[in-house]
Amino acid sequence: MFPEGTTTNRSCLAKFKPGAFKPGVPVQPVLIRYPNRLDSCTWTWDGESAYKAIYYALAQFTNWMEVEFLPVYEPTEEEREDESLYCKNVETLMAKKLGVPNSDFQMEDGVSLHALSQTNLRLKLEKIWKIKGTLEMLAWTNVASFLREGVRGGEVEWDCNLARFVNTIFPHRSNRDPEVFQEINELFDLFKVDKSDLTIDLRAYGFLDLIMYASNESNFDSMVRLLFRSYVGRDGTTLSRESLQLLMRNIFEADEKATVRLYFGKQNTNVNTQTIAYEDFKKRIIRLVEFVKLYAMEITGQCSGNYPKRDARDKERVVTVDRRSIDSDSFPFFWGSEDKINKHPHSA
Repeated sequence: MFPEGTTTNRSCLAKFKPGAFKPGVPVQPVLIRYPNRLDSCTWTWDGESAYKAIYYALAQFTNWMEVEFLPVYEPTEEEREDESLYCKNVETLMAKKLGVPNSDFQMEDGVSLHALSQTNLRLKLEKIWKIKGTLEMLAWTNVASFLREGVRGGEVEWDCNLARFVNTIFPHRSNRDPEVFQEINELFDLFKVDKSDLTIDLRAYGFLDLIMYASNESNFDSMVRLLFRSYVGRDGTTLSRESLQLLMRNIFEADEKATVRLYFGKQNTNVNTQTIAYEDFKKRIIRLVEFVKLYAMEITGQCSGNYPKRDARDKERVVTVDRRSIDSDSFPFFWGSEDKINKHPHSA
């Protein structure tokens, strides 16, 4: 079995899936490494095509593979009762042996990240950062105050035309600088759901503006709660399905099908029959919010950016990850210990 359920770029271990640990029986952890001069074995579904990966592998006369069998892992009584604990402990052990960090990233996260990469979210964040930097407005005070006024019962109209958008969010000299005004106009257009729209949802802009400056867990939680309350309205504590779809469409550019799948399952298609409370909303949306924050951190220079591409990795055989180094491709898998292993465990 391959506990990650996917392939990675060898920078870390993806989060193990717990299914194989539910029986509570011992497992045989096995590590695979590919100590080749060129990295011809790494493939991720959101990177180079599978055909290119195969071509890279076949372009080498020899592809080396190392298989390391770790001692059989005997679960404790506590691990037998809790498959999540058992799963996490085996994952941590294998990551340590490989010399890479383990992560809570999983295949489903890759699907979500890929979907976000097809939207204008990153471009919106870049525009916001550029404009506010030019106007020396590196603060969120006016936006946060505006959103809080709306959720506390103030008379706030969320639909916003261009003139109001400029005067509310970018006051002062933006009207006197043609280049900046053009940038703001382009930013405004990015938030339109339809190109023919004359207004945008000001809450969608407000969320992305706030996330640029959310610096700690407390700010993060407050921001998500503010987002939820801005779509709930003053007279309720749950989001209607219609309001949830509006939120997902305006902020994450998600269609109705994606929203239904995320919150209500594939079978439920009646748009007005269900609501969602804050804790469930937060649990399901938090990963999307974290991914948007990662985009923002990269744009603002708070993180180092994307993992090096294949050619960069090949030039530097030692890749530093979280202050630890690895010098080959690695991919973990295991069998239940009751299986008899009498043949080569894996074929490249």
